[in-house]
Amino acid sequence: MNRLKLWVFAATLIGGLSVFTACSSGSDDVQEPVVNPDPDDNGANSSSDDIGYSTLNLTSPAVGQLIGSDGKNYTTLPSGVTAVAMIAYVGSDTYDATYKNGLAIALADEAKSNWSTAKSTCEGKTAITGAKWCLPSQDQWKQMFKANGGNEGSYTGLNTTITTARGTALPEYAGYWSSSESRPGVDAYFVFLNYVYADWMWGSEDSDNQVRACLAF
Repeated sequence: MNRLKLWVFAATLIGGLSVFTACSSGSDDVQEPVVNPDPDDNGANSSSDDIGYSTLNLTSPAVGQLIGSDGKNYTTLPSGVTAVAMIAYVGSDTYDATYKNGLAIALADEAKSNWSTAKSTCEGKTAITGAKWCLPSQDQWKQMFKANGGNEGSYTGLNTTITTARGTALPEYAGYWSSSESRPGVDAYFVFLNYVYADWMWGSEDSDNQVRACLAF
């Protein structure tokens, strides 16, 4: 761990209470995604993440696959279907109270913004039955890093998977907000992409950072 990270964690301990919030459901009556037995991977890739769909209908989801505007998952998109997210983790450890099948990441950033705007922007993306958009928590970021290269302290594996899927890479020396707060209403955690490392820091919720939405399903 580098000196900057040691300083940040020491400051965090001094700063007091840390609060970690993940994507959470406002209702228990939510339809889970349908998982079919046989995959259907054909067509041509696209990379827009701003087109929503109404219901997920996933087929043996795997890391690196695209979720299309028809709610299905593909290795390669068919003609007429637009990519809305890339599957970044498959499993039950989603750090979400309702959605326990995996995590997908948007293929492009939202506008750079303060923490409150970042959170509301991600949560306000097009509603999906069987999934939910959110600002990823610190644990969700780490889960996606770990599922793409096996190291929660490095972002390069996730970046490789995103660019292979024709998404926009997470830029080096950028900070990305998480939904996890250090001091509620004052400071929140963000991940700083430092060379190959994913370094965790906290900063004022009024400051601007990069924003990338996460889809819990």
